[in-house]
Order: sequence, then C-alpha cells, then structure tokens
Amino acid sequence: MDKRTTLLPPSPLFRRLNATYQRSKHALASQRPDMSSLNPPPFRGGKSPGPPISLARVIKDLFYFYLVLTSPLLKHSLPNQLGKDLRTARKTQHLTQASLSHKTGLSIPAIRLLERTRGNLSSWHKVLEGLCLVLEGKSLPSADSVGARIALLRKRCGLGQRSFAQMIGISQPTLVHLERHSRGRVDTLERALLELGAGARLVSESSRTAFYAQAGTSSVHHGWQTPSWVLEILYAVFGMFDVDPCSSTRDRRSASVRARTYFTVDDNGLSRPWRGKVYVNPPYGRGIGDWTTKAKLEVEVGNAQVVVGLVPARTDTIWWHRDVIGNASIACLRGRLRFGNSEQSAPFPSALVVWGGTPAQLDALRKALPDAWHSGA
Repeated sequence: MDKRTTLLPPSPLFRRLNATYQRSKHALASQRPDMSSLNPPPFRGGKSPGPPISLARVIKDLFYFYLVLTSPLLKHSLPNQLGKDLRTARKTQHLTQASLSHKTGLSIPAIRLLERTRGNLSSWHKVLEGLCLVLEGKSLPSADSVGARIALLRKRCGLGQRSFAQMIGISQPTLVHLERHSRGRVDTLERALLELGAGARLVSESSRTAFYAQAGTSSVHHGWQTPSWVLEILYAVFGMFDVDPCSSTRDRRSASVRARTYFTVDDNGLSRPWRGKVYVNPPYGRGIGDWTTKAKLEVEVGNAQVVVGLVPARTDTIWWHRDVIGNASIACLRGRLRFGNSEQSAPFPSALVVWGGTPAQLDALRKALPDAWHSGA
C-alpha cells in the first residue's frame, strides 16, 4: 500500500480525515483486483435496484472507515478551550449567536465554528473585539500580535520553526504565516498554545490584570533558595538534574540549582512536561498542592525518572496525604533550614520528598542524611 495513505495533511480535523480518505481511495484504485465475478447476476424485471456492489468495494469501504477511526487526530483531539471561552463570554453578555452575528458582521455558521475552536483567525479577532475579550496566558509573553507572542514563546522554549511545525502537525510555511501575520486557523493556534504550555485563556479586558495574580510564588525568590549543602548532597546521590521547574532565572551562571533546563514563573512550569531527573523547590503558598500533584503524575506517566522536592513538612495538609504519603519516599530533615542568605531559620520544618527513583538512589540518600527521619527505614 502507498505510504501516502498514512500521512495527514496540515489542515483542520475534518479536512484531514477527508483528505486521508481520498488519498487512500486513489492509492487503492490502481491496486484493486478484478473481482467482477463476485457481482450478483443482473436484476430481472421491475425497477433496477442500482449498480451491483462488489465484495472488493465492501472491503475497501471498511478499510476507509478503519483509517478514519484510527486517525491520530482523533486520539489527540483539542480540548476546545478557546471555543468554550467564547461561548461562555457570549452567554454571560446575554447574546445569542444571531445577535453576535449581527454585531460582528459574521454569519451564524461562522460563529458556531468559532465556538468549536474552528474557523479562521480573522473571524476570531472580530468576535474577540465584539465581546471585549483578550487572549492571555501565564506563560504567554506580551507582543503586538498573537502571532508575535507565539514566536516569542517558541524561541523561549528553544524550538525552531521546522521542529515546532512538525510537533503541531502543520507545515513550516503555515507556521511562518501564523507568526508573521497572525493568519491561519483557530484550531492551529490552540494546538500551538497547548504544545508551548502557554496556559492560554480568553478573559475580559477588565479582568486581565486579575488573571496574572499568582499567590504564593515566594519560594522562587532568592530568599527561599535551597541551601547549598542540601543541593550538594542531592548532586552526589542523583547527579546533575535535567529540569528545575521553579527557577528564579534561566541563566545557568546565576541559577542556584545545576540543571539542564530551567522554567521560571513566566514559563509556568506546571504546564510543561518534566523529563528525566527533576528538582523542584515549589512555591510555598496555597498552590503548593498543584506542584506536588504534578510531581506525582509526571513520574506515574513516565515523563520523569525521579522528582525530588524540597517542601514544608506539613503533615496536616490535604496535599501531603494525597500526593506524598504512600506515593513517595520521605526524608524529614532535622531542625529548620536557613534558605538563601537568610540569617534566620525558616518558621517551619522541611522534608525532601522523592517521587520515583531507584532503590540504589534512595539507599544512598538515607546514608547521606543519617540524621533525617526516612520513611520505610
């Protein structure tokens, strides 16, 4: 069978499936065996029931149906977040699709497409203007256009145009068109935002400031940097880390943790995949449970080999019982740490929590911290 039957062109979901169907149909046409002998005898008398259907045609149609159902696009469909935000905003403003159509000059079918995260970006921008919405994201940098924001975030992630275009299933010229002119499809935009971990949502212009309010990010400040002696022990046990998702800087020369990749507050490490060996000193505010859940899940799904977290030993919290007990190895450190350059000890005890890791690594950590309390010891 022609290899082209397994390739999907860079276009929206239904166009891709249709294109795949058509290419499969043409590719198999030349290989279709002569099975005319399987056709039933011609119908005699009365109204003809139509052209006979061969067994080969039935088999071929079943193959087309299987090809569509097993399309990777169906397995990795978009969450339709931008479309849901549009629909919610329209209903919040007590507008029907017809009234929004009249207000923006777009057709009702175009509005329906946009609310399913489809359609073109020129129509999408008109609806955003009509509903007084803006696109914001915790990791999305500021720029004059949505295309420029995508380009900045892509470069920040260290991705080239060609490789990123392949990641989101479009051609490089399509990505160039999106980044330079903010033109293209809404579903392409959402796929790009998801892959870059932008954390993008549509918010009203009046609430865009509140969207950026992030409580409890104090541990990424230099005052909560991990003590160097703790890091030296961890390097001796685990080696250099691959990812630090809570870094205060991307500059390796000034970063307190030795790692290959750094995510800062602007990068929103919660939305990025963690690979290999990860060290996390998460924000100690109310959102710390999001980080412990992320650490547990990244190991469970196989993205991370091991995640080592320095967290407050708050055994009375929900996140501790949900993500730590029974899910990780614990080393409760003796005394209270002095973070960064502080002359005073922290007002809480600390623990090193290890999700994943090998038995040899865990045993080495126990030997390196003989004064700590270790779970399972």
